[in-house]
Amino acid sequence: MTSDIIINEFKGPYDFLSNFHAYPVTIADTIYFTNEHFFQAFKTTTVEDFNWILNAATPGIAKIMGSPRGYKGRKIILRDDWDAIKDEIMVIGIGWKFSIPLLRANLIATGGATLIEGNYWHDNYWGNCYCPKCQHIPGQNKLGQIIMGVRDTLG
Repeated sequence: MTSDIIINEFKGPYDFLSNFHAYPVTIADTIYFTNEHFFQAFKTTTVEDFNWILNAATPGIAKIMGSPRGYKGRKIILRDDWDAIKDEIMVIGIGWKFSIPLLRANLIATGGATLIEGNYWHDNYWGNCYCPKCQHIPGQNKLGQIIMGVRDTLG
């Protein structure tokens, strides 16, 4: 089911759609503070780096830890297969996140709205950047597509 409604930022009443939304989820006996923690931790090749990201104080820090620049002088070694599996890792994390009854109910309540992970930090893979520099670059909105796909299985 689709509608003419577009949710173009995961903020305010739609913050729960964000990977930064603080709602812990347990997957295989491991507690992830946010889906961002889950996603970034799975980029790693060692248990030490996995746990380092898992225990990040905020989702923003977890994201930096998993980035090429690293955090406070420490950098992870990115999995060789990351580009091939990153979408599936996101699907798994989003699926678990929206298995939580409150979040599932909130997601279903979006009905057939188009969900766009709108941003201003040039992420045109997972979302759609609205900055002037990116205005002519179509975003792939992979995160929005994944969330809508999960919603379709719940409704």
